[in-house]
Amino acid sequence: MEDDDISIDIESLDPTDKVPLSIPELRIGTYVYINNKEHPMNLEQGEIIERDHKHYRVKLISTDPRLNGRCMWFPDHWVEPLPKEFKK
Repeated sequence: MEDDDISIDIESLDPTDKVPLSIPELRIGTYVYINNKEHPMNLEQGEIIERDHKHYRVKLISTDPRLNGRCMWFPDHWVEPLPKEFKK
């Protein structure tokens, strides 16, 4: 096989593509909401009470009495900080 036969596929970013931003870790005590449209707890609110390298433990603050006060672990990419306008 000769060097001429080798083809290299080079990818480049389109200048209009957005570069993903690094999101800082959320601190314990931060109010958050669950952001996963496929999960039944989508848009539920809560407070971070613990964390590990890829998950947050959230104490739920819900209007549903079955969920209110319960603590659950969620993957970090499901948890978003709650905007000030939406705090209960």
